[in-house]
Amino acid sequence: MTAALQVIFPVYIYPSDCEQSRDLCAWKPLYETLEANPSLQFTLVINPNSGPGDGAFPDSNYISAVATVNALSNVKTIGYVRTTWGRRPISEYQAEVSVYAGWATYSASNIGLHGIFISEANNTDSTLQYYTNCSTYAHTAFPAGNTLVMLSPGTPIDQSWF
Repeated sequence: MTAALQVIFPVYIYPSDCEQSRDLCAWKPLYETLEANPSLQFTLVINPNSGPGDGAFPDSNYISAVATVNALSNVKTIGYVRTTWGRRPISEYQAEVSVYAGWATYSASNIGLHGIFISEANNTDSTLQYYTNCSTYAHTAFPAGNTLVMLSPGTPIDQSWF
């Protein structure tokens, strides 16, 4: 048995002009790639402002862009949250996760995310409990189901984490 191929893509590009027109949207090449590969599963890391930004919902360009990719069956979207290598107060992390989870309540479009991408993660045993708490919180903040939580230390992690 072979595992299905999947792509994780950090979409750290502002979706300019996406509200105006799909053809003008900065994410148009992304849309075309996703649609041209319907049997390939994509996980897109959404990062409006090194986190969800200041409001309860993203701006109109992000709303349009996220709704467009969420309409595709081969796409999952997850929100970027930084943890400053385990030094960021857990309350700040939780606040940003809660904002992302709240996107599911936006009634005009489907901008609900499928989970969280935890960036700037520490790779040592001393922060294992911190990241366990981060993961647990994400799983409780999002609607029940298949919440995806990814941890990105950017370097190898200790074997004890597995």
